[in-house]
Amino acid sequence: MVAVALFISGNLFAQTVSDYQSRLHDLQLCKNYYSSILSTDQMNTVNAEIAGIIQKLNGFNASQLASTPLDDYILQHPNDPDVMAYVKILATEAEPLFLLGHDITPAQRTSYESALSSKAVLLSTKF
Repeated sequence: MVAVALFISGNLFAQTVSDYQSRLHDLQLCKNYYSSILSTDQMNTVNAEIAGIIQKLNGFNASQLASTPLDDYILQHPNDPDVMAYVKILATEAEPLFLLGHDITPAQRTSYESALSSKAVLLSTKF
């Protein structure tokens, strides 16, 4: 696979096109949440990163990840308490520097991933 550079926020070092696709997916899924809590400058950074990743993927002739049933449910039910919890966990994992003021440890990342998995299972019973 193609090796690529680090992301703007610095919390993920992309090694493959798949990393870019996953990062873009997460940022886009959390964009509404970010816009409600981040400053204008922070949101500009997120938007610039999204645009940069799209440009990189286009340069690699790679597509964005296809929407999943879970993604569709999240986008269609933003006020569902379980959706809100899922997005908050995903957003914090994706942008810990903005939301927590520091990067997360590998143990914390594992904890976030476990919580996301549990919430995804719960949400999958709704669609």
